[in-house]
Amino acid sequence: MNRFWPLLIIIAIAIIGWISKILYLWKIKQRIDATINYYNDFFDLIDCLLSTKQVNQQLYVKLTQGVNKMQRELGSDGIIDMQDPLRGIRSSNYLLLINFLPEVNRCSNLWDSLGYPNSIMMERFLSSANACRDMFLRHIGTLEEFEQDERANLLNPFSSLADGISLILWMPKYILASLGLFSARSFYSWKTKKIAKSLSGMVAILGLISSIITIVIGWNDFQGFLIRLFSR
Repeated sequence: MNRFWPLLIIIAIAIIGWISKILYLWKIKQRIDATINYYNDFFDLIDCLLSTKQVNQQLYVKLTQGVNKMQRELGSDGIIDMQDPLRGIRSSNYLLLINFLPEVNRCSNLWDSLGYPNSIMMERFLSSANACRDMFLRHIGTLEEFEQDERANLLNPFSSLADGISLILWMPKYILASLGLFSARSFYSWKTKKIAKSLSGMVAILGLISSIITIVIGWNDFQGFLIRLFSR
């Protein structure tokens, strides 16, 4: 029976990895839904402004309250190179959503004062709105790609084993992130780096080989075989 303990441990770790995949898929689905909902509300606001020349203040307040969270969600997809000679703005790290949303109110106020939309202002506004559309679609596509990749590996026992080992290896850092000693986002970013995945994969392969050897011939017998082999 002792020979089967390593196999049972491997199976338990694989189950832990499989559960972590399920939780990751659930989190990704939540992020996709939140991004799509914000996208729909955002362009409902834009469409309302263009059709009525008025801002839906209830929708604007809702979007403004969640803009910081959504900008963080968008990450690098929400950062663009920006050059606006009319306002003297030039930046290679321009936070598009968080800077464009107030433009909706300013645009409405300017239309009220002029009585008609200024052509230059309208061109800038529509250009920024289209950039926001591309930004959201790009990020939703990225999240859906993550979801598809994880679903493809959901029934792969080796992938689940690697994820389980990865979770155990990085557990101390996860605990520190939970305690607020550094951001959880940096933990997940670091955890998904190729070096972390490669290390987990190597450990998974070595663990599986070790279990097979232990079950088939016994670890002590295998050690004796290695000693005899290299002592020749």
